[in-house]
Amino acid sequence: MSNFCEKCGKPLEPNQQCDCTPATAQQTPYQQPQQAPYQQPQQAPYQQPQQAPYQQPQQYAAAPSDNRKIYSILSYVGILWLVGMFASPEKDDPKVRFHVGQGIILSIVYAGLWIVISILTGILGSIFTTDYGFGYFGSLYRGPAPFVGIISMLLFLALTAMFIYFLVVGIMNVQNDRQKQLPFIGKYSFYK
Repeated sequence: MSNFCEKCGKPLEPNQQCDCTPATAQQTPYQQPQQAPYQQPQQAPYQQPQQAPYQQPQQYAAAPSDNRKIYSILSYVGILWLVGMFASPEKDDPKVRFHVGQGIILSIVYAGLWIVISILTGILGSIFTTDYGFGYFGSLYRGPAPFVGIISMLLFLALTAMFIYFLVVGIMNVQNDRQKQLPFIGKYSFYK
């Protein structure tokens, strides 16, 4: 009867020693390899990620905003100076405030002259009237003389030309990065 090796299960002759190695012993079908008992992986305790402290964006401190020039140009276009007056953070910029002040005075002068021309045209129209004939119901139609309309048109064209001139001067000052007052009316600016 033959003997078997206890480690690898190889048949042995009587009084024969097995020359098996542990690597060979693990490959035998007679022995099952031993496994370590199952252990649940350990989790590290929850740590909240550290956040860097909030830092103010450096774009305003290092370089002026691109909106500054846009708000300065808008200051000369009608009442759009309100955008530069209330837009944050540019509303505190001294250049924007200067151009907003110039735009405010330009709007006030334009509106004031428009009202004066309208009143003057109305007065001239009521003074210089002419008969245009009879209307539908036989009543006499009276209206302003034709030259009043021509004078009114010329005055409003002059006002529009003046506004366009000041608009172009103001926008050129913004483009050239100058804080130069508008001619004649710029010195009356009260918003600074």
